[in-house]
Amino acid sequence: MKTNKITCIEIFIFISVTLSAQLKVLNNGKIGLRSTTSNYGDIQINIGDGDNVGLCIFKTNWNEPALKIASDEWYTFLTDAKSTPQRGIGFMYGAVCVSEKDYIGEYGGALNIVQTNSNYYPMGLCVTTQSTDGLGIYSQHSSSTVNGTSIYSRVFRGTSLAFASGLGYSNYNFYVKGDGTAYTNGILITSDSTLKTNIRTIENPMQKIMKMRGVSYKYKDISENLINNEEVITNYPVDEKRDSKNRETTKIDIPKLEQSTLKQIADEDANLEHIGFLAQEIEKIIPDVVRTTVNGTKAIAYTDLIAILVEGMKEQQLTIESLNERISFLEKESQPQKSKVNAPNNTMIEANTLTYPVLEQNIPNPFNVSTAISYYLPSTITTAAIYIYDMNGAQLKCYPITEKGKSRLIIRGSEFPAGMYLYALITDGKVIDTKRMILTK
Repeated sequence: MKTNKITCIEIFIFISVTLSAQLKVLNNGKIGLRSTTSNYGDIQINIGDGDNVGLCIFKTNWNEPALKIASDEWYTFLTDAKSTPQRGIGFMYGAVCVSEKDYIGEYGGALNIVQTNSNYYPMGLCVTTQSTDGLGIYSQHSSSTVNGTSIYSRVFRGTSLAFASGLGYSNYNFYVKGDGTAYTNGILITSDSTLKTNIRTIENPMQKIMKMRGVSYKYKDISENLINNEEVITNYPVDEKRDSKNRETTKIDIPKLEQSTLKQIADEDANLEHIGFLAQEIEKIIPDVVRTTVNGTKAIAYTDLIAILVEGMKEQQLTIESLNERISFLEKESQPQKSKVNAPNNTMIEANTLTYPVLEQNIPNPFNVSTAISYYLPSTITTAAIYIYDMNGAQLKCYPITEKGKSRLIIRGSEFPAGMYLYALITDGKVIDTKRMILTK
């Protein structure tokens, strides 16, 4: 009996000493496991390198680890251990990698998410917010002195979507393909007059339009479009037998990309031609609509060309109306008449043979956008100008004219407020004629 008591005491002393060496409760209440100190937290666990060391929380009804923290020389890895032992969250040099263990340190972000398997989760990152004025994702490049990129998206096929958004479920309202093509239901460009200054009407639009050359073309092949996703990231093989939980995961309804449709898009991109302009040519004609891109190539602001086309059409319409007037006059002149009176101020100018100046009535009249004033100057005239006056006789504007023979002056409605005006042709200090024009708004 005495021998048994001695043996029990020895065992108790051995266990106490052993526990004291592995688990240390300090006087300040802190705990050290495999450590005699706890300088870095209330509970400090000293672990070595390897997969089966560290902290493990074991799930008895699954008969597998539910959560495990392991470490090696370079990183610390958090995983649910048995079902997906190679997938989890890794920490290395201040960066976080949500991916497979092998990808830790392979990417240069402070946060790296690499999704190599979509059996459970089809997305690398899902952010949902329901708060008032909430933001799902906010990105900022905070330097005001150094250029940078706030968000960058990379794909490896021209038909892959680098960015997409939808209203509700199962649709794409806006998306950008890997080749840079953007698709949208509509676009609005800020054009409020209160945000603009130095506003001027476009001059000589038809001259610019006549120099422009429309072309059809194809873009050069980009080798990146031929890279398959499988060649970039190899899917991690999954053993379904290892999934002892057999659980179902709630998935967000992402609009499905039909492969047949993507193939049709790729075929169209490869075979159909584009229609447009060459930026280097347009830059010589209208430099204001050409910009340099970040990769050094040139781009055209096609929407800016709309204003030039509109002004050109208006100028062309004035020419058409003037020609119609002349055709009508010639048709009337060609008909037999009992008498014909030479009245240059009331008829169209027929030829460059007159020896005196002529001022015609503006067309159209009244007008609200622009009107044309035709005139004739013989070669003997030294100085000439068309003056605009209000109905009180105050001079508003002077348009010097130097072109001899038949010509015309375009008056823009934007230059004056609505009202009735007088315009006069004065040559070599003499008033040749004065007429009225009406501007409406």
